[in-house]
Parts: sequence; structure tokens; C-alpha cells
Amino acid sequence: MTVWLTVLIAAMSTLAAGTIGAVAALHAAERSRQEARRSDTLAALAEYFAAASTVVGELSRLPAVPRTTLVNKLAERALVPWYGGRAGAELETLRRVRKYVGDRPSETIERLLYAAARVRVVLADARFDALAERIFEYVVELGEDRTPEKLEKWRPLREELLAFIAQLRGELDERKAILRWI
Repeated sequence: MTVWLTVLIAAMSTLAAGTIGAVAALHAAERSRQEARRSDTLAALAEYFAAASTVVGELSRLPAVPRTTLVNKLAERALVPWYGGRAGAELETLRRVRKYVGDRPSETIERLLYAAARVRVVLADARFDALAERIFEYVVELGEDRTPEKLEKWRPLREELLAFIAQLRGELDERKAILRWI
């Protein structure tokens, strides 16, 4: 009888040790996954912040868009047919803009869109989506109008983005601390 009891105790001990080891391994894997997600989220937000700041910086260095006067409107109407219609005139305008500033503004806007898409996939947070929409609307407005008043609108958006990143970092750190103690 003692042999069976010894075998039973050994089997139960092995089973318990295996279960404890498996649970510990699963917990360690979950912590590692959460830390990787945290790092990826913060890296995506840092990339987005850099892209937004770069776009605004690039656009703000361009000269202000001249106000349209009656003479400009008349000249535009006269030249549109010469360029092959509205589309041709817009292409000519793009060609002249590219000659003056190059492709840099387009590249920085593409980088901003890519960074926003990455954050949206990694984070999936409605707060970020709303903020990113407002920032993109501001960038579009800035492309059309670079008055000093318009340039000053970046500061509160920038502060709101930094506050969001700090708040999210705090939330992610809380989750990390909770996982550490489980």
C-alpha cells in the first residue's frame, strides 16, 4: 500500500509542478506580450507626434497664401481654358508649387497619414481618432492659409496631443504594474 501511496504522491507532485510551471510560463508570456504592445503603442505615438510636428513646421515655413483679388479671379478665368480646363490649371499650379518647394510637403503629409494609421491599428482608441481628425483638419487648413492666427492654433493641438500621450503612458504603466503583481 505504501508503494501505491508513494507513486500517487509522486504523480500528483509532478502534475502540480507541471501545472504551476505552465501557469507561470503563460503569465510570463502575457507580461511579455503586454510589454511589447506597450512599447509598440508608445513608439507609434512618438512617430505620430514627430510626423505632425514636422508637417506643421514644413507648412508654416512656406509663404502665406496670397488673398484672391478680383484681378486674380479674372486672370484665373482667362487662363483656365489655356491650361486645358480646371484640371489642367490645377496640375499647372501643382507643377509650380513642386518647382518652388519640391516634394517635401507631400512626403511629410504621407508620413503623417501613415503614422496616424499605425496608431489607429495599434491603439484603437476613439480619443486618439478624434484628436487625429482635428490635427489633420488643421493641417489641411494650414495648407490653405498660413496667417499668424492660423499658425497659433497648433500650440493647443500640440499640447492636447502631448497630454493624451502622457495620459495613455500612465494608463499603460498602470496595466504593467497590475500584471507584475498577478
